[in-house]
Amino acid sequence: MRRTHPLLPVLAAGLLYSTPAMAAPELTGTVAIGPEPVTVVVESGTHRAFVADAGLGAVIPYDGARGSVLAPINVDGQPSSLALDNRGHRLFVGNQDTVGSAVSVIDTGSGQAQTFMPAGHRVWCLGFDEAINRLYVGDPDAGELLAVDGASGQVQGHVPLGGAPVSIAINPGNGEVAVAVQGNAPALLVIDPNNLDMNPLVVPVSVGQPMQVAVDSTTGKFFVARSGLDPVLLVLRPASTSFDNSIPVAGGVTGIAIDRNSQIYLSHATGQATIIDGTTGNPVADLPVGAGANQVSDAPNHAAIDPDSSPTRVYMVDTASGTLAIVTNQ
Repeated sequence: MRRTHPLLPVLAAGLLYSTPAMAAPELTGTVAIGPEPVTVVVESGTHRAFVADAGLGAVIPYDGARGSVLAPINVDGQPSSLALDNRGHRLFVGNQDTVGSAVSVIDTGSGQAQTFMPAGHRVWCLGFDEAINRLYVGDPDAGELLAVDGASGQVQGHVPLGGAPVSIAINPGNGEVAVAVQGNAPALLVIDPNNLDMNPLVVPVSVGQPMQVAVDSTTGKFFVARSGLDPVLLVLRPASTSFDNSIPVAGGVTGIAIDRNSQIYLSHATGQATIIDGTTGNPVADLPVGAGANQVSDAPNHAAIDPDSSPTRVYMVDTASGTLAIVTNQ
């Protein structure tokens, strides 16, 4: 369970990225990716994005270094959530249908897929903690979070949530697991990975439902997109037991990604992207990235950052147009 933080990569990252980007972000590319893309992640060290396409029943790799769409990797059911194990070169794929494997795992080097968890659970969200080799699986029907051993696929613990989990974020610094939970008592639950049996911290979300959660790995803050008549981005600082402040945003947030400079990238159901300075809460830019009419309720995360990109590159899927948008922050 002990976390290690290699010194050289940290120093190297500091040398390469010590100066925040100053130019305005811009849409630098749009790629036809599949009939129904719903979520995206980007692998560290390879510049490869992986897009889950629920209509195709496959994961579609995109080589960002070469600008090419690669052959789809077929998986069971309707893939709608993704989580990367960068150390092990594995991609976990959650199936929102009851037909087919609940979770598949893909070798990102070979592209081979196999069952990781058998059928029996619908999966709405995934999160992976590389430090302890543990996969977190959100089961909306049972209203619980499953903690699964990353080596054996055996369930190590069940955490009751009191509602349907729709998004998971893991703080890489301490392993805290934040889960956005929808239902009659919407909340953000923060779980101690070292004591799954202990009651999690419950932070109520009022006047709307939590749609997405993401963590700023630089500051340790969790950001939660809340829907409703007054849509905002709620901010939970480390060690806080209630939301510290809120940032007004446009409604219909379908994805959140946060870069190393604490810039927050939001995708919206309208096909727009909003960029916010996470340190001040001030808006930076608003960009059209898709056709709009994207799914909002129970939506997978539509946004992901290439962690090795310079300048920062952000990918956003647009389900309505079947495209992958590329936003570059110079």
